[in-house]
Amino acid sequence: MKVALTKKIAEAMGLKLTQTTCNENPLFSWTANWTNTFGDGDEDMIVMVNHATRFTVAIYGVKRNQLADIKAKMTEAIRNTLEAMNINSEIIDEYMKQSGEIEFSINKEGGLLCI
Repeated sequence: MKVALTKKIAEAMGLKLTQTTCNENPLFSWTANWTNTFGDGDEDMIVMVNHATRFTVAIYGVKRNQLADIKAKMTEAIRNTLEAMNINSEIIDEYMKQSGEIEFSINKEGGLLCI
């Protein structure tokens, strides 16, 4: 699974991502942004959007020190959101299997860039 990170979240995670183009299956490609939920600075969230479906997944209450294990949080959030929508668990399992491990890339207007 490819997750294109915005500059804001990539910098918060301390990642130096390079830009190289590739052709990825949009069903297994997401863009993620880190944003403040209510403007008070206490509650941040990560918003993920699927490239093929525009399906949105939000992870609430994320602090900067929790970004180290963000891959697991993203995978769990996608799974939990699909389960909450009553998607068949076999379909969810197959999606997660086919999508593979999360690989980060840098987000760029106009599409996913891979590393």
